[in-house]
Amino acid sequence: LHGVKVLGDIALLPEVAGAHNIESVIIALPEAGRNVISKIISLGRQAGITDIKIIPSLYEVLHGKMNPEHLRSVQVEDLLGRKVAHIETEAIASFLKNKDVLITGAGGSIGSELSRQISVFRPRTINLLDYEESNLFHAAHLLRMDFPSQMVHTFLADIRHERKIENLIKTIHPHIIFHAAAYKHVPLMEEFPEEAVLTNVFGTLHVARSATKAGTEKFVLISTDKAVRPISIMGKTKKLAEMIVNAFNQQFPTNFISVRFGNVLGSRGSVVPLFQEQLKRRVAITITDPRMTRYFMTAPEACLLVLEAGALGGGGEIFVLDMGKPVKIVRLARELIRLSGLEPEKDIKIE
Repeated sequence: LHGVKVLGDIALLPEVAGAHNIESVIIALPEAGRNVISKIISLGRQAGITDIKIIPSLYEVLHGKMNPEHLRSVQVEDLLGRKVAHIETEAIASFLKNKDVLITGAGGSIGSELSRQISVFRPRTINLLDYEESNLFHAAHLLRMDFPSQMVHTFLADIRHERKIENLIKTIHPHIIFHAAAYKHVPLMEEFPEEAVLTNVFGTLHVARSATKAGTEKFVLISTDKAVRPISIMGKTKKLAEMIVNAFNQQFPTNFISVRFGNVLGSRGSVVPLFQEQLKRRVAITITDPRMTRYFMTAPEACLLVLEAGALGGGGEIFVLDMGKPVKIVRLARELIRLSGLEPEKDIKIE
């Protein structure tokens, strides 16, 4: 092929690796899906190869992020992700181009990823709002480095402060608001329910009401699958937030939309960073129950689907993202151990 000899298909990897003293493998199939990538990694391990790299996703390649330094190690997202959903990028582009966009909770995992995805579609301004100064500074700094021509404004504020939020939104006058600010840690919110109510319920009320006063066109609430028949404090407060925006949608010209999704791989406080911390300390990985499963999605895909929901929604909808098939947490733990170059149960126990 173009003068280069093709030695065989993926199944021959161990044989080819042995015959040619292969030390490194590059997977040039980032969109192939977890089954193919898992198979390549498994065959590579059989051949004793530990240096396995993967090229960036097609999304990153299209936006010019493809040179040798962007080759990266295989991550758990590559093994547990799903086949990437088809995204209506044309609809998103017309939805965001030349618009003033406000993101609350912009320093968080979802908020910061949203700001990056939105920048690709060339809005007029991106306005980042968060109450945590370090996260806000870091998110804005990275965004300005990656998109130097994008106009970025930062606002250090707490959505609980109604008057300040109203004045800020009146000043920004955003066409679109993505409301990602929320308390999300289920056990902590059980311990401090009043904090969950103040932020998730009253904070949403303040931002939504201010949006109607400022004449915002669309308001997208980032919600959670835990708002479905909620049993936790966190789930109940997010359900109340959905009810607020639905009520506002019936009363005002602003189109209010809610988007629910489940666990995002690698987001702050999620199970993957906790396992990685245990691995770093070389202690046993702890799991509540071996039967436990979770639905997972990567942050880039989740955020692109949020943008698509915002583009296609006419107001009053609750979009539920298809999270694919559930993943056993025990399998997740084993894959993380292997990606660290260790063997489950031999080098690291799972308790």
